[in-house]
Amino acid sequence: MRRRVKPYRAGIVADTVCRCVLLGCDLSAASRGSESRSRLGEVRDSPRSSKEGTIMRNNFKQHASRSALFAAFALGAAAFAANSYAAQSTGSFAVTANVTAACTVSGSPLAFGDFSALSGDVDGTSTLTATCTNGSPYTIGLSAGLGVGAAVTTRKLTHTNTTTLLNYNLSPVASGGINWDLIGGTTTKAGTGSGEAQAITVFGRIPGGQTSAIVGTYSDTITATIDF
Repeated sequence: MRRRVKPYRAGIVADTVCRCVLLGCDLSAASRGSESRSRLGEVRDSPRSSKEGTIMRNNFKQHASRSALFAAFALGAAAFAANSYAAQSTGSFAVTANVTAACTVSGSPLAFGDFSALSGDVDGTSTLTATCTNGSPYTIGLSAGLGVGAAVTTRKLTHTNTTTLLNYNLSPVASGGINWDLIGGTTTKAGTGSGEAQAITVFGRIPGGQTSAIVGTYSDTITATIDF
């Protein structure tokens, strides 16, 4: 009466191969030993055919190869992980920056409105906006303007006919008694930057009693200079 030979289980084969890899045994020898035992079993147990035995041997070899490859990969990955951060080395580098002083200045229009030679003084204001680097000192001066014969002590508005003039003054104080000078002059406006925009008032005045003024529109242009 014939008995059937039970095929090798993949788990047993994989376990055998992994042990061989870990212990350093000869996998081919283990394979040959298993194959010899298989053949002995074939003789003793009389498998149904040599074809069935060949299929079992091929399956065994395939399982053995795959298991060996997996075991080798697992060992290699473990070794790589162990050696990846085995040691460390540090270095340093310098980081520098240089903040330089910078300033900008701009101004709003100064509109005196209506003036009559038969009335008194007419006052008006303009606002300068100065923005400077935090901690940077600055000085602002104002030009004499474009009127013919103008000076910082007596600035001149010019009629649209380009010949008739109207005197006016610019001052850093509300009383109008001090004329705002050019950079380098005796009366300018000084301050210290904060990194934010700073508002500075310019006080203007058209003195009364200018009986030579004629009806019409007068204008001038002032340049503000900031020194820092």
